[in-house]
Amino acid sequence: MLRLAVVEAPKDVYERLRRCANALGLEIAPARDGDGQPPDLVLVYGVVHDGRLRAVAQIPRAHLRVALADGPTTPAQAMAAGYDDVLHLSLPDSAIETLLGTMAERAALAAARKSHQPPPHAWAEHKLETLGSVVGGVAHDFNNLLTTVLANAKLLEPHLAGDEQVRQIQRIVRAARKAAHLTDELLVYAGRRQIEAAPMHVDGLLTEAVARLGSPVPAGIRLQIDVTPHLPPLHADADLLTNALVQLLNNALDACPDEKGTVRIRAGHIVLDQPPQGAFAARGAASGDYVFLQVADDGIGIAPDALPRVLDPFFTTKPHARGLGLATVLGIVRAHRGAIEIESTPGQGTLVRLLLPVSPPAAPAQSGANLPVVRDRPGVTVLVADDEPQLLATIERLLRNFDFEVATATSGQEAVTALARLQRAVHVVLYDLGLPDLAPTAALAALRATDPTVPIVFMSGMRSPEADAAIEADPRADFILKPFDPVALIRRLGEIARTNAP
Repeated sequence: MLRLAVVEAPKDVYERLRRCANALGLEIAPARDGDGQPPDLVLVYGVVHDGRLRAVAQIPRAHLRVALADGPTTPAQAMAAGYDDVLHLSLPDSAIETLLGTMAERAALAAARKSHQPPPHAWAEHKLETLGSVVGGVAHDFNNLLTTVLANAKLLEPHLAGDEQVRQIQRIVRAARKAAHLTDELLVYAGRRQIEAAPMHVDGLLTEAVARLGSPVPAGIRLQIDVTPHLPPLHADADLLTNALVQLLNNALDACPDEKGTVRIRAGHIVLDQPPQGAFAARGAASGDYVFLQVADDGIGIAPDALPRVLDPFFTTKPHARGLGLATVLGIVRAHRGAIEIESTPGQGTLVRLLLPVSPPAAPAQSGANLPVVRDRPGVTVLVADDEPQLLATIERLLRNFDFEVATATSGQEAVTALARLQRAVHVVLYDLGLPDLAPTAALAALRATDPTVPIVFMSGMRSPEADAAIEADPRADFILKPFDPVALIRRLGEIARTNAP
């Protein structure tokens, strides 16, 4: 068990950190115990009123020494004062736990390098779970806002008075969709985005990734592609894996100094006698057959102290880099129950290998397969259930603008009551899975008990295995991911209500 010490912190700060550490399974230890051994991770409350870090004498070196800050201290200031990092106490407890988990993982890796022992990785798993909970809530709210933006932009289109106003609306839509993509990346990293898996061969995956690069490969860099013939098929999300390879290729190309060198892409087959281990492996990863996708370069390499952090979100060694970077790749691989291996030597290059388990293809999803269909026409009534007032009002205006009749509900129980009151007058239900009073399975059961045949479209900013299983088991249920294109929503509702239209 890793040992954590808190130095010179007020009682309330100490208690808060103790709670967060206990949630992670960390042991609070003295700054120096009886045999003189320092703890693994030391947190020092060292900020004075003017915001500068105060050097504290005789702080144990430990494996990682972190400054606690309640002011505008930067990582550069912390390192200049002799600390390895800084932890801001203005963050909520959930974020404190996530960052403590990351720091504990770094301390474990530092200890492992000295002792040549494999580090514990429970902190990394807990960090991912905590981040997943935080991201899930943020994504739900954020995607509601983006859906409102996109729907209102669509409602404005008939009232635009010139080309410049059209361009302004188009810029709003592009920005909203870019924000939605960033939210999707967060969900991928946190393991809260369900992959759209299907049987696939990797033969064309590598060339497709090269084709998707944002700019041509510099003339001074040789690009080599090597695919082992007759690789076993994967049950995977081809688009996500291609995105992961594009990220690795961009990093490899950036690592080649003066745009000269060699980047090698390989795909092959490997059999693991034991499950892949470590913080870069999915929980539940098994031994057995794996296909590997590998990108290697002979560029500048990664410094040893940066290597444990390269898959942390927003961590970068590039001066102008943005976004989640390799953290998205980690999320994609974990979603496929695989692992990542990274080898790097400064001045000699870096190799990143994605290990993806070979598994039998799953049964095809039945969600929406037997949904009734209807033409877009007046007289179709949609019951919309959402607890976000602004979004509910926007969807109502959008539907009425396309000649739908609309009934609304602000909770799951209110939707069930409205469906019972309106009886067979409702032709389709549009129901937000985030309504807090009814879980997805309970909502589907209650709606079905009220009307066994009404088509139901569930909507949410993220997917969950529980909801997916319930929807796939119901031939008259479907799902649409927020933020959705308003036109796509209109078409979907127009396609699934024909049988019940008057």
